[in-house]
Amino acid sequence: MLFPTLSIRKKENMAATVGVGDRTLLQWRAAREAMADGFFTSENALRMWWKRAMSESGMSQFAEVARAHATATEKKGMEGDGLTGHFRDATTQLLGTKTIRFAGAKQVGMVVTVLQKQTKRTLVIGVGHLASGLSVKKEEQRALQMTELCELVKTEAAACGAFASFVVGDCNASPYAVDADDGSTIHPLAVKAAEAAGFVLQIPKSKHPEGSAEYVAEMRTSSKIRDVSGRDDESGAPALKRPCKIQKKVALNDLVFQLAPDGKPAMPLQAYLMPCADAPPNKVSGMETNESDHLLLQLEFGAVPGIIFRLSFWNLLAHGLDEEMCGHVEPCIAPGDGEAARAALAACAETPDVFEYDIGEPSEYLAAPYPFPEELAGDGLGVAVDAAWERSVRFEAAKLSKTYADVVKSRQRAWRRV
Repeated sequence: MLFPTLSIRKKENMAATVGVGDRTLLQWRAAREAMADGFFTSENALRMWWKRAMSESGMSQFAEVARAHATATEKKGMEGDGLTGHFRDATTQLLGTKTIRFAGAKQVGMVVTVLQKQTKRTLVIGVGHLASGLSVKKEEQRALQMTELCELVKTEAAACGAFASFVVGDCNASPYAVDADDGSTIHPLAVKAAEAAGFVLQIPKSKHPEGSAEYVAEMRTSSKIRDVSGRDDESGAPALKRPCKIQKKVALNDLVFQLAPDGKPAMPLQAYLMPCADAPPNKVSGMETNESDHLLLQLEFGAVPGIIFRLSFWNLLAHGLDEEMCGHVEPCIAPGDGEAARAALAACAETPDVFEYDIGEPSEYLAAPYPFPEELAGDGLGVAVDAAWERSVRFEAAKLSKTYADVVKSRQRAWRRV
């Protein structure tokens, strides 16, 4: 099996090779097909690779923020993860970026200001990855982080006279009450915090009662079956999030909000990308899709008649956390190149980079030098991606005794018009 390779340097300047795995290629394929004007990722440990790869599809404008102390990836031989933003050159101009490290936490966010070229209108978008954990205490922390992010978005929007403003991200919070690990009830404090700041949640209506099993299955943005028994408390966190070895989770926690101080958003939601046809989780990967435990969330907003603004967000699944999934998950780096990746990371660990946030304390993080391979420039990336897709579909067809066409159909997503 052939994998495209990346050339990196070890500390002693000897050549080493780290190959891009099929999961990374399949994720880029999905991102390319989204055709978004603004595309955001979280849990991204290959940010420089994504910067160049997205430029190959007409999105050369780039913003990023490194996540503080991303041990889940660093312990597995990958650089620390973070958030990225990519903007379509033909439709959008990136005007500015502000980064934030939430108070007393390792979670981060960023706020970007962009110009929609066709309408000459300015938009402000905040993106974040909020604290995880099924407890009332964690939800209270998420509410504080949401307030912090929303207020920064509002400040930037007021400064530039923005026409519309958004908050998007993996909020690790639901818009309905859920059960905590200890049996108590977690109320949707993070969503309420956004609403208190003047934002409205942008999701379509459902015919099912909010929070019901049918509602969650229909509106979900993530699902997974994973083995969490290997988690430890080296970071000070509880050994297990749930008192069981195998955890099955289906949730609506990747959310988009739009500022609506008078209760009416400036850009009405027109369409919302819905989940794959098959019920979750994917029977091969044990997670939402073959590429991630989260769906690629995509929304269309009306600007003026005939002009729309597409906004996408995707949690890519951090390297290391993928090993918890109970199914077959393709790697984000090529099989057999883990040692080379760890060697590159070890060389960087002696002199870690420091990310200076615009708001919040600076933090050291590891940035392994995985540059974009020139052999993938131009048509090379498309060829590699097509080959990865072919391998993935045929593997799933064989695993589930399905036809090639059936697998392709099951991976299709559908727009829900609002």
